[in-house]
Amino acid sequence: MHFYNSFFEMMPNPHKKRKVGLTKEALEEMILFKKGLMNWGSEELIQKFLEYEKNIAENEGKVNVLLTYGDSFLKDLRKELGFKDKGKANIMSIILNPDARKELSS
Repeated sequence: MHFYNSFFEMMPNPHKKRKVGLTKEALEEMILFKKGLMNWGSEELIQKFLEYEKNIAENEGKVNVLLTYGDSFLKDLRKELGFKDKGKANIMSIILNPDARKELSS
């Protein structure tokens, strides 16, 4: 849950006017996620998270990159939890409106 809370905080929201970056609460959520990942995540999942974090940092502010790498990591996380995704759906598209989904798929 901690990862989701931080991830949603990173997403642009035209209805919220806030500074760029994560709130204190979102940073705390990410720390809690990382602590859990250190304890319970497989080496493969830890490596996938490090790749995700690196790619997000290198492409700061690029929403499509955030969605693409976020989707990939969420699929890895779900796989670790025992879900058998077929890879056909972009999991991140659930948080988008129909116009944004169309833009993402173009």
